[in-house]
Amino acid sequence: MKIQVPQSDLVRALGAVANVVSTKATLPILSTILFDARQGELVLAATDLDVSVVTRLQSVDIGAEGKTAVPAGKFVAFVRTLPSASVSIESDNEKVHLRSGKARLEEPSMDPEDFPALPKVQDAASFTMKGAVLVEMIRNTVYATSRDETRPALQGVYWEIGAGAFTMVATDGHRLSRVRRSVDVGKKINRKLIASSGGLQHVMRLAEEVDEVTIYLGEHQLSFEMGNTTLHTRLVEGSFPNYEQVLPKNNDRRIVCDRDALNDGIRRVKISADRVTNQVRFSAEGKKLVLSASGTEGSRAEDEVPIEYDGDAISIGFNHSYVEDILKHFKTENVIIALDRPDSAAIFVPGEDIEADILSRDDLCLLMPLRLND
Repeated sequence: MKIQVPQSDLVRALGAVANVVSTKATLPILSTILFDARQGELVLAATDLDVSVVTRLQSVDIGAEGKTAVPAGKFVAFVRTLPSASVSIESDNEKVHLRSGKARLEEPSMDPEDFPALPKVQDAASFTMKGAVLVEMIRNTVYATSRDETRPALQGVYWEIGAGAFTMVATDGHRLSRVRRSVDVGKKINRKLIASSGGLQHVMRLAEEVDEVTIYLGEHQLSFEMGNTTLHTRLVEGSFPNYEQVLPKNNDRRIVCDRDALNDGIRRVKISADRVTNQVRFSAEGKKLVLSASGTEGSRAEDEVPIEYDGDAISIGFNHSYVEDILKHFKTENVIIALDRPDSAAIFVPGEDIEADILSRDDLCLLMPLRLND
């Protein structure tokens, strides 16, 4: 293989695939990026066997077709330090040689025939949506996925697609985030599946760079076409719990408060929170919400946030990290907290319209309370 390519284009292509390369791969070939120069284009690919990314470069001068597998670590780092100029890459059976100006790099290469077979876009139902909308949906759900390896279904993000709506749901058993958007998915698509959170995090990074993303719903995989880059990720096997059953129907106590003021208050009082439970007490009465926290060392902190509330006085405890995650992903000026009892789940939604049905909101977060410290 012998090619010449602009450094800026090469950096962009390497950036699309490099994050998938495993730094702790049990198979050495998984620590490489596949270079395949053929038919007037350079194809770069990387995989960790669960997620695969392929990107194509047309702005390349191919002196000799061929392919090689290049260890990613030093190669990617070296290319990123080069000035914006032409980069020449040659490979033989054992090494890859890179030149740009007076800069040189020589790296041992691996047999490209050992590189795993890459998935292909399956002949499956597909739809196209705005990249920014897809990124927003992933960002606002993936943070709530579980890290419990014994419950793989909860490590993914549940998708419901059909009737002009696209819904994503994630839960770890303590919190739940649901995001729904109107998307033209076509009349024939009606699908429920669990997408890998790891794959979606890669999608989120790549989709930020494009206007539109085409999603192919394969039987065992999802494929995302984003400009010249395609990502494939396996579906998660298992059953996702019926999340609609856990959404409380009687949370009639509605607190409306300024999102930034609430976030600032939590940030102050959490300094004294117990390091195990992370508990912050929310005490609402009249026009004020008192936030308080106390730790085992005797430390105690308190702050007060103005609110709109006309219900009976109530105190409820939350993990402050979970509340901060919710507030970080809401972009509205105000937030509504819908409560029932101190020992039942709360619902957080963005906005300030307390009359609208809470459960019909497109953005909704459920949060289980903590048992209050005396």
